[in-house]
Amino acid sequence: MATSLISQASNAIKAYYNRTFRTITSGNYAYEASNILSGERTFIPNITVDEQDITEYTRTRIQTLARYLENNSPLINASLDNVERYGIADGISVQPATRFAQFNHDAGTLFDRWASSPFCTVNNELNFYQVQSLAARVMVRDGEIYCLLVRDLANPVFKYQIQLIMPDQVGASDDEDDDSYDGVYIDSVGRKVAYGVWSGNQFQKIDASNIVHLQRSTKGARQLRGISDFSSCLNNARDQKDLERLFKSFSKDHGSISWIHTRLTGEAGKGTKAGLKANPATSNPNGQNAKRPVPGNNHGVQRGFGTNEIWISPNEKSEMVSPADYKIDQGFINYLERRVCLALGQPYEFVVNPEKLNGTSMRFVIEHAATYFSHLQNQMIDSFIRRIYVWVISCAIKDGQLSVPDELLNSGAEIYDANFTRPKSITVDAGRVTNAEILLIDNGLLTYDTYFSARGKNRDHEFKTQAEERKMLIQRWYAEMQLSLELSKDTGIPAPNIPWPITNTMLGTPSPNPPIPAPVVTASPDDVESDTSNDDGGEQQSDTQTE
Repeated sequence: MATSLISQASNAIKAYYNRTFRTITSGNYAYEASNILSGERTFIPNITVDEQDITEYTRTRIQTLARYLENNSPLINASLDNVERYGIADGISVQPATRFAQFNHDAGTLFDRWASSPFCTVNNELNFYQVQSLAARVMVRDGEIYCLLVRDLANPVFKYQIQLIMPDQVGASDDEDDDSYDGVYIDSVGRKVAYGVWSGNQFQKIDASNIVHLQRSTKGARQLRGISDFSSCLNNARDQKDLERLFKSFSKDHGSISWIHTRLTGEAGKGTKAGLKANPATSNPNGQNAKRPVPGNNHGVQRGFGTNEIWISPNEKSEMVSPADYKIDQGFINYLERRVCLALGQPYEFVVNPEKLNGTSMRFVIEHAATYFSHLQNQMIDSFIRRIYVWVISCAIKDGQLSVPDELLNSGAEIYDANFTRPKSITVDAGRVTNAEILLIDNGLLTYDTYFSARGKNRDHEFKTQAEERKMLIQRWYAEMQLSLELSKDTGIPAPNIPWPITNTMLGTPSPNPPIPAPVVTASPDDVESDTSNDDGGEQQSDTQTE
């Protein structure tokens, strides 16, 4: 019995070791952030092949440190906030772009209704656009995130839902014959065929066709697991945080010292805690008792607090401490901050402090930041959003919720053609950019699609909206013109002098300020015929203008 228990305990320990510290000796020094055995950080390891240098220990160690700094480092947290604020913003929307307008309308309406609803996720908490924001943040922080595609035919709202899976939920099983690499199963050619997913204490192997793996591939095509974007600067972020804590403690200690009391003989005594002692009561010239603070048994540095008098011996001196005597080395802290921003790819001036930049430099920094967010959006579209869009549309077609023309159904991949509207591009002077782009459009050097995409808008949607507004305004214009003619007939005021509401202005023609109406003179038909005759044979002129 005892032997059986020992054997079970041994197997459990061995399984835990295999799952937690598998290949710990193979490539665990490939990233300095995971090197905990050398305090000097001077050892340069032999980096192995792409998929082997990111071991489970290395990945989890870096993820743990990145998550800790997200919670405790304002710089790391601000960088991740920028990913959500400028990279995703309100979300990247999808517009079907096939040759069939009716299918585009139906598919776009169906997908937007699904994406805008919190019931698109299994937990019914986040809509698809909020999922995009969270997925982008976790991908940058942890290096990867997974999305499970769930088919629930009994669901009364949507029969196709998604569920985010965090990186620490994917790993190898406790089985000794588990042939996965850190939870990723591959075939003979290196293609991912399945993932090992842990849900609490339960492990299940899920086919790769049901999981979308969004990862930052920085090591090449053979990389199987993602690594944090902060992997090369986590130690710098830790150093910056440690220095700030030391400087804070240093400032607090020195800020409480108002006087330095020194014995000129240089003899060492009881140190800084001796303090100032008061003599017993003595008689002053006025005959009153007084207490005089005199140096006690302190030799060396002393402390004097508040506005107390300091009495010193002839061989001693006291100096008031100035705040200028202790300064924080802000330059080195800025150096560490720049290294963190450099590793992530976001300009330091964009993340931290742009006050020293002029106009040209500011535009360069903004353009650099915009390029970073554009690259992030490309990865989100190609590796995450497009695949989920294809899955939703295919599920809707299979369930009979979306009808497809036969020609489109037989055209292959065209049925999934789509355009993606990104968030508004960041700029420092929108007016200057807009005027320049309008000039390029007028000269045929810039397309409307590029113009609207930079503002987070879809060209076709904007044209359709403008056409609808134009139609509505023209209808109002005719209605107000008819009203003006009726008022002119009833009041005798010329129709052009009757002010219209805002229709003229909205159509591009400023609405005239109505002049003071002239008195209406009633003339006889003979007078009108005489007044409107032209001796030179020219055209007749009328005093009263009508439409």
